[in-house]
Amino acid sequence: MSKLIGILRAEAYSPRSNDTAIMEAVTHRLMLRRHHVELYPETDIKALPVRADLIFSMARSPEALAALDNRPVVNAPEGVRRCLRVTLTPLMQANQVPMSKTAVLDTNSCQFSFPQVPVWLKRADGWSQTAEDVCLVYDENGMKNAIARFKDRGIACVVASEHVEGDLVKFYGVKGTGFFYWYYPEGEGKFGHEHANGLTRGYTFSAGALNHEAERLAELTGIDIYGGDAIVTSQGQFKIIDFNDWPSFSRCIGDAATAIADLLETHLDDGI
Repeated sequence: MSKLIGILRAEAYSPRSNDTAIMEAVTHRLMLRRHHVELYPETDIKALPVRADLIFSMARSPEALAALDNRPVVNAPEGVRRCLRVTLTPLMQANQVPMSKTAVLDTNSCQFSFPQVPVWLKRADGWSQTAEDVCLVYDENGMKNAIARFKDRGIACVVASEHVEGDLVKFYGVKGTGFFYWYYPEGEGKFGHEHANGLTRGYTFSAGALNHEAERLAELTGIDIYGGDAIVTSQGQFKIIDFNDWPSFSRCIGDAATAIADLLETHLDDGI
């Protein structure tokens, strides 16, 4: 019997999301397959047993990620760190992942120029935890004021991304399993910013191409269990505007939990 440990995400990194549900569903499937599973909150990371055949983790705090370094973990701590926007943005640009025009800005700099507005400003040195971590600005003055507020909150850098008109699409995936799910997230969202794109038009696009780029980005970051957001334009092109480690899988928990359990068993067989 294999022993697995699951790490639940701290509430601070899970605003308005029920991340616990997917962890419990994965645990249930693993236990049905005769594995021993224990769940711990990332706030109790120091209480983790020394021995485990595999750890599956939603943790994001620097303390938890440091404690998980050099242990058999899905998602691996180094992959989670690569999902921070300050690291993810140049990684996507260097590998020509379809994305909106984006720049990383130092909040201590006095020079804030961006050729196009409106512009989305997002916290880059940590995960978004409050509504103030993401904002849409419409001119240079608004941009400077918003960056000043980020600086006042002790946030060292932000990403500035052009606003792209089109349909907002949310996607979930489990790398290498064939599981990929996408949908239009109308009427839901963490911070209420989704209204900026208006009503969904249903623009035609290639879900297979989006799946391919998402899997490629998962490989580049080193993330096995992932999610993200994309904008589909009226021409059918998509731009990935967000990519993150282990989302809630809110629309597809059952199928996602099965795919994740399959993935974890593969790692057990391979001796991750």
